[in-house]
Amino acid sequence: MKQYLQDYEESLREDSKAEGSIKVYSNFLKSYFKKNDLSSSNIRSYFTNSKLSPATFNLYKAILLGYCDWCISRGYMENNPVRNLRLKTKAKRSLPKPLSAEDWDNFYKKTHGWFRIVCGLMRYGGLRLSESATITKNSLIEENGLYWVRVEQGKGGVDRDSIITDKQFCGELKIYIAPLNGCDNLAKGRSTSTIRNKFRSINKNIHPHLLRHTYATELANNGTPLELIQLMLGHARLETTLIYAQIRPERILKYVI
Repeated sequence: MKQYLQDYEESLREDSKAEGSIKVYSNFLKSYFKKNDLSSSNIRSYFTNSKLSPATFNLYKAILLGYCDWCISRGYMENNPVRNLRLKTKAKRSLPKPLSAEDWDNFYKKTHGWFRIVCGLMRYGGLRLSESATITKNSLIEENGLYWVRVEQGKGGVDRDSIITDKQFCGELKIYIAPLNGCDNLAKGRSTSTIRNKFRSINKNIHPHLLRHTYATELANNGTPLELIQLMLGHARLETTLIYAQIRPERILKYVI
């Protein structure tokens, strides 16, 4: 089945999958097919003997499951062996913890220029890394001292609007974009890998997705309805938003006591 990988990649692009995701899918599938086929015994052996983290285990399983479903839809195979095996990782999945105000302040004061703006878009606007890297001046709409960000063709090809919640950052943003042309990129054309490396150079424990998670949690604890947070984050399922937005116990008790 590995002979269909190139066609599968093109199919993912037609479905508006991000290039970064397509690369991850392709690299795993190519690596898997070097020593394995799609027989049930091979699949079970791979996932049983590979020392994968829970997140990687679930990711690789989902990739292989999706590839088999695609092959079935094209008539290349009849059944999905991954679906029938009921593979599960034994390790428990821990919930990500949002950044504390102190950790964020210590990190943010070490950022400058375009990188500071990109970090602010993720922390105060809930943007994904790939989205922050491609936002232009035209994507921003100022209203009552705050900025709305228009995200076009986000994950899954979905357009959405997200609000930047911090007025001080909005002030910085206004000064930063003043000399730019409408189509100018706020990250100055930096790649997502360059941005990740900048994060690591400051603090290896803080990564782009953590800023987005902190944004969602802050909104939830300030009383923003989860349905609105879901829209601003661009989640297809509310369950995903619930993972992001960890609500303080006292806010929950307010409604049950």
